[in-house]
Amino acid sequence: MNNENDINHTTEKLREVQAEFVNPFLSAVGYALKTMGRASANKGMVALERANTFRGDAQILLRVDGTIKGFVILEMPEALARKFVSIFLFGLPIKELDAMARNSLEEFSIRISEMARRQLIDRGYLASVSSFVNFNKPLHFSGDKQFIVVPIDTEHGDFKVFFNVMKAELMDQASVN
Repeated sequence: MNNENDINHTTEKLREVQAEFVNPFLSAVGYALKTMGRASANKGMVALERANTFRGDAQILLRVDGTIKGFVILEMPEALARKFVSIFLFGLPIKELDAMARNSLEEFSIRISEMARRQLIDRGYLASVSSFVNFNKPLHFSGDKQFIVVPIDTEHGDFKVFFNVMKAELMDQASVN
């Protein structure tokens, strides 16, 4: 297979799993925003994007392992991350993304992880989801990866969620090709 066929194969596989694996995470993001951030969320136009580096001010990386594998990345500007942390902490002013902000965003990511994991298990997929919060440092992957990108609009600001999650055997196949 040549590189273009590899990309087309991976893109087709991502399209196949889009709703099945993306929706539990989108639902979990919406629920966590509603319960912790008292914010409603609306999905923007879904797109496909190749990337190997993420440079957002605040990033939440969710690593998915099990019968499905991959990554979900929430990427947001610092001002929005500070606003969400302030709301999570009942209005406490947040001037910088520090250890307290990291702890709050980790709690947010845990809620997303647990809810998405439960939904995946309910659909018959054994999965564990771990999270990592990153501030102001690029997040690098070895080689370009194809991501489904979903912009999220809230009354406090907008951010993007990147998805590269598929059945484990498809992920292994895509990395071999």
